[in-house]
Amino acid sequence: MNKDIKNIYAILALFAIILLVSGCGTKTTDTTTGGNSAPTGDGTPVANTPSGGDTNNNANTGTTSQVDTTKNTYPELFDYTKTSSFQYRISTDIQGYRNTIDTDYAVTSDSSTGTNTWLVTTSTVTETGTIKTNMWIDTTTDKCIKWESYIENGDQKTQQPGGCPLSGLNSADYGGGTLTDMSLENVSVPAGTFNAHRYELEGITFWTAPSIGVPVKIIYNDGTVKMVLMKYS
Repeated sequence: MNKDIKNIYAILALFAIILLVSGCGTKTTDTTTGGNSAPTGDGTPVANTPSGGDTNNNANTGTTSQVDTTKNTYPELFDYTKTSSFQYRISTDIQGYRNTIDTDYAVTSDSSTGTNTWLVTTSTVTETGTIKTNMWIDTTTDKCIKWESYIENGDQKTQQPGGCPLSGLNSADYGGGTLTDMSLENVSVPAGTFNAHRYELEGITFWTAPSIGVPVKIIYNDGTVKMVLMKYS
C-alpha cells in the first residue's frame, strides 16, 4: 500500500473511533427474534450474574442467558468516574485494506459555557502527524456540547472540520435509549481477561466490565472496525 492510501485509511480509522465512542451506527440490528448469539470470536458465554457483578480475571463458564435489556445506554457503556486514561487498538478492514492504529484517551473534568463537562481528548499518531480531538460532554445529559479536531505536525497545527455527533449517544437528540441482546461473556484483550456484559446498539457490539467504566472491546459493522482495550488507569 502506498503512503497516500495509508494516510487515507489512518484518517478513516480516526473517524471510526469518533463514531464508535459516540455510540453512532448506521446498521440496524434485528431484535425481533430475541437471538443472543455473539459474533464469531467475540468471547465465551458465561452464566448470568446480577448487574454490576462482573469481575476482572473471572474464568466462570456456563451458558448464555438473556439479561435486563432496559439499561440506560450511556452510563452502562461509559463511566468516566472510574477510568481517566485508556488506550484502544483499532483495526480496520475496508475493501480489503487493513490498518491498525493505537489511540490514547484522556478524560478530565472541565466546563464549557458554564456547564460541567467531561473533556475527552484523543490522540492518534499517523504519517500525517498527530491527530487530536477534544469532546466536551455534559455530565448531566451525556450530550456533546462542543467538539474540535486538529492535526499537529511539528510546529504546525491544522484545524479540521467537524462538530458534535448528529446521532448516537452524545448527539443533541440523545434521549437515553436502551441496550439490546445483553449477555455475560469472558473476553480476553491485551488489558486483561474480563467477565464482560455484551451490549448491542445500532450495529455496534460492546463488551463492558463495570469495574473499568469503558468498553473492553468494540466491534462495528460485522468486524469492519474492531477496537480492543490495550491499557487503562
